[in-house]
Amino acid sequence: MANKQLEQLRAHLESPEGERQLSEWVKTYAAALDHNDRWVQKFKNRCETDLAASMRKLVKKYSSKEYIDREYRLNREPRETLLWLAYEYAVRYCKPYRGKKYLNDFTAGAYHIGPYVIQLMVGQGSALRIDKK
Repeated sequence: MANKQLEQLRAHLESPEGERQLSEWVKTYAAALDHNDRWVQKFKNRCETDLAASMRKLVKKYSSKEYIDREYRLNREPRETLLWLAYEYAVRYCKPYRGKKYLNDFTAGAYHIGPYVIQLMVGQGSALRIDKK
């Protein structure tokens, strides 16, 4: 059964319509990567000179009761867009964290970012955890 489905998929991708759809997907994906790269560069340009203060502001903002309550009033989990951007920055420009103190079984990656350790945890979802060293 799976082999038949694989053949159908291959035939679709080799058709003109399949090639067009794949080409559109590649363009969309490339645009998303480019967008992400530009925002990481903006974060680097704006925050790298005083990473400690920038991270302190981000942690304060996203952990504040006011922010969390406002997001829940809008019927959504609190978004942490700039923290995810900080994690992307850390992946590219910061040293990996090699200690054991801040890690747990769900840690997928951890990095030093200023006076903090930022880690990606995955389980039934993804979350960022930030600890001050």
